[in-house]
Amino acid sequence: MRKGLMVLAFAAMVFIGIGCQETQKASTTAKKQQNSPGKTASLAAVDLRCEYMQDPLGIDAKNPRLFWKLSATHRAAMQTAYQLIVASSAEKLTANQGDLWDSGKVASSDSIQIEYAGAELRSGQQCFWKVRVWDEKGTEGPWSRPALWTMGLLKADDWKGKWIGKDEPAGAAAASNPLAGSPGLMYGSTLAVNWCLGVLGRIPLSVSSKAELASRPTKKLTPALAIRSPS
Repeated sequence: MRKGLMVLAFAAMVFIGIGCQETQKASTTAKKQQNSPGKTASLAAVDLRCEYMQDPLGIDAKNPRLFWKLSATHRAAMQTAYQLIVASSAEKLTANQGDLWDSGKVASSDSIQIEYAGAELRSGQQCFWKVRVWDEKGTEGPWSRPALWTMGLLKADDWKGKWIGKDEPAGAAAASNPLAGSPGLMYGSTLAVNWCLGVLGRIPLSVSSKAELASRPTKKLTPALAIRSPS
């Protein structure tokens, strides 16, 4: 009886020892796979910018400069290559169709001031883009989140708007026009406005009817535009 118990105890110890060894082997294998090249992406492009701005509007550079930052999962990570895709629509970008520009894999550690080198861009065009990078082990990272920039008006002929102002002499229509004393203001029964502004910051603009303008004070600006601050 005692010999039988000793045999069972010995068998249990052997079984437990084998199980521990298998667990240790599995853990070691997982660590090797994690650290081996080509298995897990360790570097990704983030915070995409065009001309130092996020998703800017009205870019007037014919070949805008592109930037991104790097996010790594370990120390001493380094970019060794990148690929840029620029598309004319969000759908084409999602399908990895760089109909405006596909740089292909470029062996470079540069991530700032990458000059656009694709098809010629037209005024007002929207450009959707993304980038992926390769790390020091040659591991290909994921595509970045999509970004966007919009071109401004690049040629003088693209400026189709008209000056907003009054060509009449001062006081000529004072009797019939309650806003005759406000130079730089135009109104009508129907008004369609297409704004194209290049400013530092954002300015609130509003379009009002003749009756609304007559009843509210406006700020007079020189030479040709009056902007009423929202109440």
